Amino acid sequence: MTHLDYPTAGEKLCIENGQLQVPDNPILGFIKGDGIGPDVMHACLRVWDSAVAQVYARQRKIYWQELFMGEAAAQRYQGAIFPEETRQALKDLIDLLRHKPSKNAEFENITDSKFFGFQLTH
Repeated sequence: MTHLDYPTAGEKLCIENGQLQVPDNPILGFIKGDGIGPDVMHACLRVWDSAVAQVYARQRKIYWQELFMGEAAAQRYQGAIFPEETRQALKDLIDLLRHKPSKNAEFENITDSKFFGFQLTH
């Protein structure tokens, strides 16, 4: 059973000739994390959406896809904290924005990413 429902309006990032290609309406994955992570990510997504809308005069938009790790994953994937569906989604989406779960040492080596192809200043 799948727990991911990708946005239909966005496009996935891709790599062509060794270069990351970012569409005007990318689908970016994010993980809320555990503890205060869900509250922090909720606020962050609103700020990022607003910044992109203002800088690009609403001509670009990020479509967010929640991915599940940690406690949120364990509740959905029979106790698995880093399920295969999330691993595959990370490969499919290329990029990941996340708030590091505080309770799981398994995630310590996963690095934070940034907005690829989005310049938020003029």
